[in-house]
Amino acid sequence: MADYNPYSNSIAILFDNGDVVLERQIQKKVSNTLIHTVKEGETIQSIAFQYYGDSGYWVHICDVNNIFNPFVELEEGMEIYIPSI
Repeated sequence: MADYNPYSNSIAILFDNGDVVLERQIQKKVSNTLIHTVKEGETIQSIAFQYYGDSGYWVHICDVNNIFNPFVELEEGMEIYIPSI
């Protein structure tokens, strides 16, 4: 896992006004998953670290749960899938 780069399949788009957008290819869903119930104060990154030992794996959790904005969509008590990678 140490060599994993979550941005390896990404393209940065730079706009004239200085904004940057990172576009990436969505990872395919996998059949082996765990279910995690979100606790108060948890983030996608902290959950990724808990299961994978690396917070950079958050993209896999978002992909299988169709979460596009984890700062808005992640709520205490919701159940999310944790894919095996």
